[in-house]
Amino acid sequence: MSRLAEFRQLEQKLAAQLAELEEMKSSSELQKEIEFETKLRDLLSKYGYSLRDIINILDPQANRRSVAPSAAEKSPRRARQVKQYKNPHNGEIIETKGGNHKLLKEWKAEYGSEEVESWLLARIIFRTQTNRLQGRFFYTSQPLALNQISTFSMATPDWTGTS
Repeated sequence: MSRLAEFRQLEQKLAAQLAELEEMKSSSELQKEIEFETKLRDLLSKYGYSLRDIINILDPQANRRSVAPSAAEKSPRRARQVKQYKNPHNGEIIETKGGNHKLLKEWKAEYGSEEVESWLLARIIFRTQTNRLQGRFFYTSQPLALNQISTFSMATPDWTGTS
């Protein structure tokens, strides 16, 4: 479209909007609303009240009503734990938080999902004597049951995985 045609089209739209604006200005309903707002604001300033004060006077429960919590107010999602997989065929170790890892998908396609899940390395988290959270890794080709993990002495901060 040429600049002249674009200019004329915008000019027509502007003329239509100006006509609509003039029509609204002459509307008796709009005149009533403008008059009401003006008188209300004058009254508020005369008595020193704000709009919030008036809302609290007319509806004291308004600020106590529960509103649907916004996304920012919701409790944050717990971070997913990093999982480590060790391929026993080539010794390669990968870390992922989910099943969308490219190499993990390749392994599952090649060796089968059940076998690859058996390559999961157990991550052991425990509290030390200084009450700080410490992470230690215990490498195994088989998943560990919780009762197997608890047999290790976890009170020592320099635990290496040997008993």
